[in-house]
Amino acid sequence: MKQLIHVAATSANNLYKVLMLDSAMTSWNASLLPSVCSVVIRHSLLRVIPDILLQNVPPSLLTVSINSASVHSVAAHVFALWPYLKRLQPTNVSLVEIPLEPAGQRDRLRAGRVTTEKAHVTMIKGSYLNLPDQTAKMLAESPLVASGKLYQSVFVVLLGAFQYGYLLAQMAWIGFNSKACYVPAAVAKQIPPLQGQCILFPTHTSQEWTTAVTAWIVGAGIGALFSSVPADALGRRTTLMLNTFIMIAGAFVQMLSNNMLMFTVGRGLSGIATGVAIVVGNLYLREVAPVARRAFFLTLPQVMLSLGGLVVSSLHLTVTTEEITWRLLFGAPIVLGLLQLCLFPCMIRSPHHLVMLNKYDQARVALQQLYTQPCDTELHLNAMIVSHEKQRMEAASSSKLDLLVSPKYRRQLLVAVVLCLSQQLAGMNAIIAYSNGFFFNVGIHETRLSNILVNFGRFHDMCMAARLLDRFSRRTPLLVGLVVTLLASVGIVWTQLYPGNPVDFNSTNYIAIATVLVFVASYCFSAGSMAWLISNELFPEHLSATANSMSTFCTFTAQFVIAVYYPQLMRPTAAGNYAFLVFTCCLLMLIPFVYFVVPNTHKKTSEEVTRLFYDGDALHEMYLDKYKPNAHDVDAGRNTLESI
Repeated sequence: MKQLIHVAATSANNLYKVLMLDSAMTSWNASLLPSVCSVVIRHSLLRVIPDILLQNVPPSLLTVSINSASVHSVAAHVFALWPYLKRLQPTNVSLVEIPLEPAGQRDRLRAGRVTTEKAHVTMIKGSYLNLPDQTAKMLAESPLVASGKLYQSVFVVLLGAFQYGYLLAQMAWIGFNSKACYVPAAVAKQIPPLQGQCILFPTHTSQEWTTAVTAWIVGAGIGALFSSVPADALGRRTTLMLNTFIMIAGAFVQMLSNNMLMFTVGRGLSGIATGVAIVVGNLYLREVAPVARRAFFLTLPQVMLSLGGLVVSSLHLTVTTEEITWRLLFGAPIVLGLLQLCLFPCMIRSPHHLVMLNKYDQARVALQQLYTQPCDTELHLNAMIVSHEKQRMEAASSSKLDLLVSPKYRRQLLVAVVLCLSQQLAGMNAIIAYSNGFFFNVGIHETRLSNILVNFGRFHDMCMAARLLDRFSRRTPLLVGLVVTLLASVGIVWTQLYPGNPVDFNSTNYIAIATVLVFVASYCFSAGSMAWLISNELFPEHLSATANSMSTFCTFTAQFVIAVYYPQLMRPTAAGNYAFLVFTCCLLMLIPFVYFVVPNTHKKTSEEVTRLFYDGDALHEMYLDKYKPNAHDVDAGRNTLESI
């Protein structure tokens, strides 16, 4: 076994800190890891380095005392010594457990098995801890297989994604926002509904309509940005359950509103529920999805989003001049929320989050419920425990936001933000919201039918993507799909500049339909499905909630900009038929970014993904710059280690 260093430090304000250094945490090459017979740390490693290397002492007899040292100081010295530690040759060491005692007493590290409920580093197989390559092989030989209860839990989570799609396409019908709404009220009253007059609060202004549309987007951005706080503090299931009440409240306000302002408030509340549901839902799916089928499970939110859009587009056909019809349409998420509340008892809590809370027994039960036998759930539980102990130490050194912008994670954050922006900047939601003009020129004058066609195509293609994406690397479908999306966007612009004859159907009409369908299909296999998938795979579990909140917030920010400015850009006095070129240019910039920057995260752990961006020597430099140990201690350590 190669070397494993465990450092426990306690203080009055913090019951424990655990520093675990091995190749998996620091991204060091396992063949370069140092190894010594035993390591004794007295005080805070200050001026005692010459005394800590006790060779020829049997590990089984080793007893070590440490005082209440600062884990930051210990980390600084260990990382400062990294260039010298990695020169050592490997020898055998013993694994230890760390039983924790109240602050002020002497903590003890005893070799061998120690039974204690307070231990936060558990005794597991030495080969598992110290040989990451062998560990990966062991995990691969005992893969997790989804059980029926996992699918039940996933279904409960996906109801939030369905609400997202429902609200996204809810107002995408011209009957709710006719140009007749902007004429004087006396004139507007003479225009029959469905022939020009609006059904939804007639005589509303253009500004009121834009505010109502964007209120949901703003609410979703707020919900996404702050969702990581309750997700980490209360848990994934509890957060989603509380969020359901916001979903129901938003739908009630919209259904019972008597003016555009009240309706806008309801849209904002529904938006908050959407933002929380999509971030926390993706987080839960990432944590429970078996690695081999991660693409399938993380594409399911897009499948349900598309289904929600298809359902609401179909329900538009039921809206008549009767006020009750549109009120029922906007109140439908109440039923969705009540259904989700009834199903929450069937949802199993995330094992990863339970491990973060040190509830190992509950995590073991959750693993046994979520996955079928005969997979080795103990092996996977131990993997989670070790991973979270490393992440706990890292999180203790700085705030999560500081970590995300640190050299170790800033590139991952950039990739996640750009990919989430691509979901909007590719132009798919513009196609959904403003597809009426595209299909009018090919003879489809009923706007509700054109919306149904686009949403059905999206739903069908997302289902295909969910089935197929696990068979490929992440980069291949993303790059190929973006290139095809780019070409299709050029075709869409061309058909807008040279429209066919709506009466005399010709080849141009067929090209217009084909380009839209190709655009939808290629989007579903690239930015539509891969953005959230790759973004969720870039970060370790302790940063995933915060990172996903930030990147999803950027998604809704881009959606807000499109909702406000793209209709203005489509005006004949502005870009007119050239407006869609904005998305073509965005795709043109996105493709080289993906080619040169986005890694392949297919079937990789968070540690393996981190290694793609950051190496061990750079990690050493980061900690050295942060904590700056004094020269005397570094010299003492260098002299001792070089004398071995």
